[in-house]
Amino acid sequence: MHVQLELLKFVHLVIVAACLWAVGYLLFRGATGGGGTMLLVALALPAAIGLGRYANGVECILQTWARQMQGVPKGQWARDILWLPESWARAIPGVVTPLYALGAGLVAGRFLERMASG
Repeated sequence: MHVQLELLKFVHLVIVAACLWAVGYLLFRGATGGGGTMLLVALALPAAIGLGRYANGVECILQTWARQMQGVPKGQWARDILWLPESWARAIPGVVTPLYALGAGLVAGRFLERMASG
């Protein structure tokens, strides 16, 4: 079980890093324009994670698995990511979600602007 938990923590770290990249890329492309496949990936990745959280009762699926692996009761936090302190890990959705919405809004605005100008 220890190896599985450490793998889960590593996967979670990679997912968080990818989401931070995606949000940064959205903000960059929203401010500067441009598009392409990477923009679609940057839009889809955090959206898919958000849908997964929503489907899991607004809780990270990996947090649920980590709690089950460690025998931690529901409502309590179980370490599910490498290196980040609990306070930072818990703050990620509250920080990333509005930045994602801002980036997606900027990208949508640029897209609509381009559509209107022909």
